[in-house]
Amino acid sequence: MPAAATPPAPADTPEQAANAAAPPESSDASDAAASDEDAAQPQVSRDASQRSAADTPNGKDKVTICHATGADGKWVENRPDRSGDLNGHVGHQDGRDIIPPFTYEEDGEMVEFPGQNWDEDGIAVYENGCATPGDPDPEYSTPAVELVADQCEATTDELPETVTAHLSSLNVGQSYLLTVTVSGSEPVELPIVTAVATTAEVPVPVTGVGEYTVSATRVGASGEERSGVASVTVVSCPEEPAPVSICHATGMDGKWVLNSPATMGQLLGHVGHQDGRDIIPPFTYEDDGQMVEFPGQNWDEDGIAAYENGCEAPEPPVPSIRIEVEQCTVAGSELPTELVVVFENTLPSLDYELTVIHDGEESPVRLVRGAGAEGSVTVPISAAGTYEVVLSHDDVSDTATVDVAPCPDADFDLSLVKSALVEGAVEVGDVIRYSLTVAADGTHAVLQPVVTDSLPDGLVFAGGVSAPDGWSVNGGETVTATFAGAFSGTAVIEFDAMVTSAPALGAVINRACVSSDGAVIEGTPERTTAVEVGDAARDASLGDAPRAVADSDPGNDCGEATTPVRSVTVAGGAECVNDTPWFSYSVTPSGIAHPAGLPIALIWWSPEAYAARDAGIPAADHAAILADGAAQVDTIPYPSGWVSGQPLSGAMLWPGASVDSAGNPTGWPGWTQRADGTWFEDPSAPFYDLRGETIVEIRINPTASATTVYPPATPDCAARPPETVPPAVVPVDNPNAAPPVMVRPAAAAQPIAATGSEAPAALGLIAAGLLAIGVILSSARRRRTVRPTRE
Repeated sequence: MPAAATPPAPADTPEQAANAAAPPESSDASDAAASDEDAAQPQVSRDASQRSAADTPNGKDKVTICHATGADGKWVENRPDRSGDLNGHVGHQDGRDIIPPFTYEEDGEMVEFPGQNWDEDGIAVYENGCATPGDPDPEYSTPAVELVADQCEATTDELPETVTAHLSSLNVGQSYLLTVTVSGSEPVELPIVTAVATTAEVPVPVTGVGEYTVSATRVGASGEERSGVASVTVVSCPEEPAPVSICHATGMDGKWVLNSPATMGQLLGHVGHQDGRDIIPPFTYEDDGQMVEFPGQNWDEDGIAAYENGCEAPEPPVPSIRIEVEQCTVAGSELPTELVVVFENTLPSLDYELTVIHDGEESPVRLVRGAGAEGSVTVPISAAGTYEVVLSHDDVSDTATVDVAPCPDADFDLSLVKSALVEGAVEVGDVIRYSLTVAADGTHAVLQPVVTDSLPDGLVFAGGVSAPDGWSVNGGETVTATFAGAFSGTAVIEFDAMVTSAPALGAVINRACVSSDGAVIEGTPERTTAVEVGDAARDASLGDAPRAVADSDPGNDCGEATTPVRSVTVAGGAECVNDTPWFSYSVTPSGIAHPAGLPIALIWWSPEAYAARDAGIPAADHAAILADGAAQVDTIPYPSGWVSGQPLSGAMLWPGASVDSAGNPTGWPGWTQRADGTWFEDPSAPFYDLRGETIVEIRINPTASATTVYPPATPDCAARPPETVPPAVVPVDNPNAAPPVMVRPAAAAQPIAATGSEAPAALGLIAAGLLAIGVILSSARRRRTVRPTRE
């Protein structure tokens, strides 16, 4: 490219002379390195029409040029001064620098520079980021940044003037823009660094304490290139410790005065004073530039109490106590073996006397150490009766009393047995019939028994109530059965509940309990009649109101029934691996005792076909499922030793995708290959409708589904054929006609082995990028009531 006529080059400025001092590896490299140092300025826009007028924020000092390197036909972007440094580039490298026209001031006059190599070829290179159009883009390393700060460690030190930025992974000959942000402030640009080696050190000015974040970006970097970023926090210097207040011992034992020594030397002079009776709290001080921790003197419970009381031993406050005991409420159980005495307002430095009196008999005195705000002590007991506890110190004391009651009498036993009248597992939509057998045994009848059955999640009351005379059953979220009056003997209560959702553990557990108002005491023959209980007074003919006494065996008051529920959950998502679309899945069947009779089908649907599907078609009938509108049906095998509730994980090729024996892609859904080897999207190609939103159904009867989307293209994985140049000759008689094509038959889905609790190593490559998809559970709506055959 011929060089344009140029004006005489002015003498080098001091900046040029400094930049030219970089040590060269060769004559060309030296010239390039020196000129690159001239380019230590921020990157600007590449618009040629704008650059010729103004290239910096103030539009006066800098201009962007293409600086020729030692390699013929190669340039790097540079931004020297207009009036001085720029003219140093005129004639550089045999005049190969590309310089746009610009205006600069010289001796008070504006001078027009016509440009250099500013012809058609030069402008094309300039507007292409100083690269020859058509040349492949070079590969650049991401710069690495490490920040090191010499922190201030002593009160006499000062903050560091700079933080050192260590740069590495630089591309020699390239310029890098550094910006620094201090604690979220506006970024500030540092002088541009031109790499003469793969590493460099740059001082970053310190303006105060805070977090310094430095970013390094290659000048001219494309949007895909990343920047190196690092942060370091500059901390403030330690502050001079504040004066320490101490309790200074006097000549009288147990007496102190408040003192605040002015310096660390005077303060430490109190250590050991008056036989070491000064009370000194812990503190930190500086010694020879190092911070030292003093642990304190006499800083124990007594010392802290005196210190916090203004250097006077505090008077003991009046303590307060209360007694806590777990009373015996179950007939046949054992009495409590201990009382817990909780005390408050006691001094940690004092010992208190604890006296326990049981039915007038006093136990030996115990010493209890004070505990400040609250403390407790356990007192053993061996019998029922009245217990009086006294806590005292000198003239202050407090007393508390508690009656330990004997265990209640046992004169009735109320029990409940619950069962589910079904065989095997149920599914969502089925009805379970429950049976509750209530029994009242013992000396007395039971008053007002109530059965409570709180239905768990996944069950709703479905009616079908059966109960003996005298019992009333109400259904809802909680099913209750009540008997008004005195009950004895046995009653069987039944009702239905529908399964509305599959439990996470594969089984629905329903628990019921029975309670009562106690026993009916038989005093006269009339007492055998039913007793209506309420807040009002009872019928005088029935005598005194019944007393509530304990159930002799409360452990049999509740019963539960566990019913397996057959269900399946699925999590899955699209994944692009080696330009090939896959579907990774994790399937968890539950409530399946015999998997051989329940095969697992993985079914591919378009959203429209899925909405219109017949979910009742058995999973094993692949032909019927395909006829129902499915795009493809695959089988997920049960591994050897599989048990219900164990996840099955694996991956399937997307329908229409295929790979060779080495795992390289050979076909894609919705794409057709022409005779000349090029590919094009073909709406008539197999599985074209599965390239957008796709629903993958797992059918075991019941079913579950996951909505997924064909994997989008990324820089590393396209999930589509490689781009090729189309044929050079296209028929002109029918421009809309496609050229002859060679249709590659769609390959069947190729699974990566399904597993039980562990996935194989091959699956790890796919599962590493698995995008979790929300699982949509669905099942055929049906209601099946299972009842036993009665004789």
